[in-house]
Formats: sequence, structure tokens, C-alpha cells
Amino acid sequence: MLAEGKTEDEILQHFVDQYGARVLAEPPKEGFFWLIYLLPPAVILVGAVILFRSLKEWTNPKPLHPFQAGHAAKGDEKDAYVALLEEELKKQK
Repeated sequence: MLAEGKTEDEILQHFVDQYGARVLAEPPKEGFFWLIYLLPPAVILVGAVILFRSLKEWTNPKPLHPFQAGHAAKGDEKDAYVALLEEELKKQK
């Protein structure tokens, strides 16, 4: 084809027309093929955000029960579990 005077772009277009975009070493940056270029960085970014939030949550755990947090703030000498158990027993009566 080069001997016939065709340029490289014309030769590439001939093969793309005949076999499709898969014959190219690199998909064209147009249409549906943009997902090939945009999706992997987006997935990596979303994964990094999820990982960052998870690590932040794991290092700063929340109190298990709101009563326990208030109990510790009041400085009551009873164990939080015992106080919670007593409150549950009062509710059942």
C-alpha cells in the first residue's frame, strides 16, 4: 500500500474499516472508547476515598451505646454494663 502512494493514516484507516478498532494497538479516544481511559482512574479514586474513610473510622471508633457515653461523662462509679443491665431490667417490670 505504501508503494501505491497511500499514507500511514490511510493504511491504518483501511485496516480499521476492514477489521475494526481492535487492530489498533491503542483504541481511539472517541465515543465508547473514552471509558477505557476514564474508568480505571475513576475506580482507583473511589477506592482510595473508601479506603481513607474506612481507615479513619477504624482509628476513631464510636461509643457502642449512647448511654455508655453519657455514663462515662457523669463519672458514675458503676460499670457501664451493669448500669445498662439494670436499666433494661427496669424496662421489663
